[in-house]
Amino acid sequence: MEDQQIESVTEIAEFMPNLMICTHAPEYTLNIGAQYRRGNGLYSRVDLTGYGEMFLDRANDYSRESYEIVTLKVGYETEHYDIYLYGNNIFALVVLGTALHMMADYKKTLAAMSRVLKKEGVLV
Repeated sequence: MEDQQIESVTEIAEFMPNLMICTHAPEYTLNIGAQYRRGNGLYSRVDLTGYGEMFLDRANDYSRESYEIVTLKVGYETEHYDIYLYGNNIFALVVLGTALHMMADYKKTLAAMSRVLKKEGVLV
């Protein structure tokens, strides 16, 4: 939310629920895995890691969609050594990085709220 968009105490009250949502934190995270070992030394493991939708700004206008990553490990183990093949993100999901402009966004929002509250006589 830009400085010019907050013009009244009512708009601040309407914006307050957005402040209660943890911006830059995913809605959920999960990690689940399964592992299988045979008596002859063969083993395998698969892990699923997931992240929920994440808002990227205080006004909750921009978000990153949820995504999951699958990791796989298969191999052979003995008492003295392990041989394995490990694959991270085996379905080649491309997770785009995001520029987190959190501090500038917070500063603009707080400055606008402060300006309006001073104008209305709530802050001195």
